[in-house]
Amino acid sequence: MSTTTAPKRMTWDQSYEELQAFFNKNDNSNVPAKHGRLGMWVIRQRNTDRQKLTSLQLEKLNALKFDWETKAEKDERKWTQMFALLQRFIEEHGHTRV
Repeated sequence: MSTTTAPKRMTWDQSYEELQAFFNKNDNSNVPAKHGRLGMWVIRQRNTDRQKLTSLQLEKLNALKFDWETKAEKDERKWTQMFALLQRFIEEHGHTRV
């Protein structure tokens, strides 16, 4: 009878070291979600865990040019920018047929 165990959960420091290696290779800390465990960890740091981070953890992430803006915030910013462009177009051309 074989037993399988779930992979051991990585500590914050272990995940940070993995992010640091990613940063050293890519010069950014924008790990895609499809990158697996590290990508999901980065998303959690932005979203749910940010309030739980210590000042040292925040400092470490900021040292890696950590992008704190969530996907929802980026989408909202982009929508607002594009809407402003549409408004300017309407003022110039009087219609929305772009």
